[in-house]
Amino acid sequence: MVQVKYKSRLYYKQDLVKELQRNGVSFDVRKLNVGDFLWVDREKVAPIPGQLQSPVGRELVLDYIIERKRMDDLCGSIIDGRFREQKFRLKRCGLRKPCCLVEDSPETTLQQEIVNTQCQTVKEVFARQLMQDFLQQQQSLLTAYERCAGEAEKEKLLSIRYGKLKRFVV
Repeated sequence: MVQVKYKSRLYYKQDLVKELQRNGVSFDVRKLNVGDFLWVDREKVAPIPGQLQSPVGRELVLDYIIERKRMDDLCGSIIDGRFREQKFRLKRCGLRKPCCLVEDSPETTLQQEIVNTQCQTVKEVFARQLMQDFLQQQQSLLTAYERCAGEAEKEKLLSIRYGKLKRFVV
């Protein structure tokens, strides 16, 4: 069972409803306080003879909740701060698998937005950049070392010059 909520995106709701119906997916449209989709497992209950209405089975909300965004909406919500608040509410809703579904996005733009929405500190970003630079320099040094003609050239590559004509081999 899929439960769906939509804010002011009626055309998305209509498209999704048609697609779910076309694929034989049973669903309810209900108001959700957080997110756009979640999955509910409903107990199957046999009708009781003589009762006008069938009994309603118990429901169990599964651990996945989806916040659906178009790329333009995602960018706007990041800029005005709504996305941070939405992400906070998703994390605090009690479900263990909150997800953001971004639609109509080129992959490179999407990758950048993923990095932008991880709420990393400046310190973490700086450390990541340093680590990436370090690994690239290490690879370049190994490549240059392998291309050296002999031991003397390798030693010269790995040495550090200090003072007048003095070398320290690393």
